[in-house]
Amino acid sequence: MLELIEEALGNLTNTQSGPREMALDIICDHVESGEAEADWLAQYLIPALQEIARAGIHDAQNDQVFGRTFAIEVLACVMEQDSLEDLFTPDTRKAMVEFTLQYLKDETDFRGYVSDESGWAHSVAHVADLTQALFKHNDIDSAWVSALLQGWQTFLKQSSLPFLMFDEDQRIASALKAAVKQGRLNALNLAVFFDELLDDEDDDWFHHAFRSRPALNRFKNIQNLIRSLYLQLQLDVRGEQPLDVLTVLKGLLRKLDAGFYPA
Repeated sequence: MLELIEEALGNLTNTQSGPREMALDIICDHVESGEAEADWLAQYLIPALQEIARAGIHDAQNDQVFGRTFAIEVLACVMEQDSLEDLFTPDTRKAMVEFTLQYLKDETDFRGYVSDESGWAHSVAHVADLTQALFKHNDIDSAWVSALLQGWQTFLKQSSLPFLMFDEDQRIASALKAAVKQGRLNALNLAVFFDELLDDEDDDWFHHAFRSRPALNRFKNIQNLIRSLYLQLQLDVRGEQPLDVLTVLKGLLRKLDAGFYPA
């Protein structure tokens, strides 16, 4: 089995979508089967994936992005399994939070669907999946949650971020929804998160967002994220509705969707 995993790790960097997606399935299936030992995951698989996920990250847009983003998606599988089985130590989880924050700072290739041959890069969606897995874990304390939220704030504010047109908003919203459902993100925290995304002490930018492409991209990304989170929470019939959170999101939508709602 280990030989197959080794081959799959190599194929995570394949520029063709078929071998890369098959490699993702092979490794995630092995992790989710429960057959992989915790020490092997922590000492071998995670470091190998993190090395792939750092390769070429400071270079210009290139094909190494496929390896990076699919390694990130496998790490999401690993941390999802940890949330179910309690596989790792708190230090390992803290290191994964720090790794995720560094990835958010360093990744600059935001392409979604690249081509029929290469398939998906989808760095934003995949790191959102990793964040979701971390938010769902019972051992991720409030300081780590706050750090991840701050990391996403900085990420979403950057002027180089394009308009996210491949449903990335839905994947980020899923991560935030997981934090709400786990009781790690309440209405006040959520209001502060989005208010800080929208507000700028030096420039009331979002009221003039249509005057520049970076500001427009930021406006639409935040607007779509709030809409996606609202709909995901509203349509989730499991458990009680987080009415206070939904009220906050409604207020934000009224603020952004001027003219769509009655006074």
